[in-house]
Amino acid sequence: MRTTLAAVLLCSPLGALTLGSDLAAAAPEERPGRFRTVTLPDESTAASIRHEVRPNETVIALGQERLEPLGRTVIRAKLLNERTLRIREVTWDPHFAIPVDYEELHAEARDAWHATHGAAHPDVVAALEGAEAAAMEVAVEPETEDDRDAIAAEIGALGGVILEVQPSAIVVLADPDVVRGIARIPHVANVLPYEAPELLSLTITKELAESSLTATHAMGSGSTMPVAIWEPMACVQHTHPDFVNVTWPPYAQTGCAPDALVTPVIGHSTMIAGIIAAKRSTGTAGLFRGTLFEVPLSAGSPAEATMWQQAKLVNASFTIDALSGAKIDEEVYKRGTFVFNGAGNDTPSQTRCYAYNALCVGGYNGNYQDWKVFGYYPNDVPYGGSTTNRFNREGPHVLGPAFIHKTAKYSSKYTAPGEASGTSFATAAITRLAGLLLANHEMDMPVTLARRPALMRAVLMASAQAHPVRENGLAIPYFKDGIDDRMGVGAPNGERAQKILASSAFRYVKASPSYLQMTQASFAVGSGERVRVVLAWDQCPGYEKFDPRLKVDLDLVVRTPYLSSTLTYTNASLYDNWEVVEFVTTKSGTATVNVSAPTFGTCTAEGGKQLVPMAIAWTKEPAYAVQLP
Repeated sequence: MRTTLAAVLLCSPLGALTLGSDLAAAAPEERPGRFRTVTLPDESTAASIRHEVRPNETVIALGQERLEPLGRTVIRAKLLNERTLRIREVTWDPHFAIPVDYEELHAEARDAWHATHGAAHPDVVAALEGAEAAAMEVAVEPETEDDRDAIAAEIGALGGVILEVQPSAIVVLADPDVVRGIARIPHVANVLPYEAPELLSLTITKELAESSLTATHAMGSGSTMPVAIWEPMACVQHTHPDFVNVTWPPYAQTGCAPDALVTPVIGHSTMIAGIIAAKRSTGTAGLFRGTLFEVPLSAGSPAEATMWQQAKLVNASFTIDALSGAKIDEEVYKRGTFVFNGAGNDTPSQTRCYAYNALCVGGYNGNYQDWKVFGYYPNDVPYGGSTTNRFNREGPHVLGPAFIHKTAKYSSKYTAPGEASGTSFATAAITRLAGLLLANHEMDMPVTLARRPALMRAVLMASAQAHPVRENGLAIPYFKDGIDDRMGVGAPNGERAQKILASSAFRYVKASPSYLQMTQASFAVGSGERVRVVLAWDQCPGYEKFDPRLKVDLDLVVRTPYLSSTLTYTNASLYDNWEVVEFVTTKSGTATVNVSAPTFGTCTAEGGKQLVPMAIAWTKEPAYAVQLP
């Protein structure tokens, strides 16, 4: 796989950063946004931004955007000052050879797009302008749920046929002219080609090194921890023998029709529950003494309100949309709920993980014969191509096993390896691991894991292993190793996660711009250690749902000793609220972690202050501990 734009960059032996040559030379790859196209940079793109590079600076993230409504192309870059470890952002217009204000230009492009196309997404516009344009199905997303009925009435008046009303969209069949009219209805936020939500299936499970976490739970820890199973048609077979120790609270759904228990829908929900909390004659899985309840996806339902009021963890093994993503971000920020969302099984351009504050889980194609080799993921590739997300999101936070075995289905039997698969089940596996972590560390002091979503994401991501490291001291990332360092950052590991929390190898704080002026963390490293550092932060709610740029953009800088100098490792993305670096040390000493904030807006949820919940977590281990066979 080719590395993504704004990936981690290569470090030269003397500590001077250079733009990875494989990244700069990669063929352009278009990634459509709402009214813009993002491409990987080529050599000319990299050269053009050099006008803005100051002494002691080097380019560490580079992207090219085509703002179609304005007919302009701009280059965005982030530059690291090696002396101060501060990162700043620059936007350059290569045609006029001048720096420009990205936010101002972006707003101008957005207004121009709306003036021409209304709320129509570029994919809809392309279909409407096609030579064989015909009646098409579109998903009409209102700005708020309160606007839905009024918009539906106007759709009918225009001649559109309403096929279905979903929680956050109206599915419509309409001729091209009617679609154009719908795009101009007031309070319509988005008109997208309609894609039916995809319920996913199951096969083999891999234990995620959870043994160190299960003993406490077996003694009762976490037995009252409410976990919500949130799906379009959630309905779990409570009487399944795997759930003998599970508590189903009064607000759990109990109205499943008997014949529903033999349908794929009920089978899907029951299998998800079985991955999260099953007790079997041969052992247990996850939170087998937990409190589970299912939540059918529906517009503003009491069940969803109950979920946000009651659940500590939410498993969402289904495709969400932009409005649902914004709602998740708001609830996570307000309540501290841990939400896990599947990246889907679609092609890269169709994968959606719209919620910033949920942990987005992709799947890996497990090799059932090889998985028992600790840390060996020879085919660590995202399941079904689930590597990118619309609107320039940078892909799953972690990968989980897309194959599950010996997990509850809709009968008392178990599924066999190879029967089914999907990122639904990868998500549930990560949800259960997070639940075990919470059962063990919910009450830790002085920094508890409870109600700190950014910390949970950082710990799980830091515990993940993206690379089997050979013994040649290879510094990661290495662009020719066939493993994408950003998209598919490895499967979380319970033993490593436990060690992170037990040894306080993390930091959590509500950071302000002034707080970021100091070094955020430092820790001892030995020579030849694999080090992995993760930065995660919560996106403040209230952002523009259909153009969800970050209110706060943080960048990660890690410095380690090297001979008589130092090496600096960075990860500076342009579009997402997490960063990760992984490398092998060359000298013993102290690693230091710094964070920059090229963008730091105010947050209404924080009383209008410049504050962001931010977490840093790290792991280290001998590089030779995990080798390729």
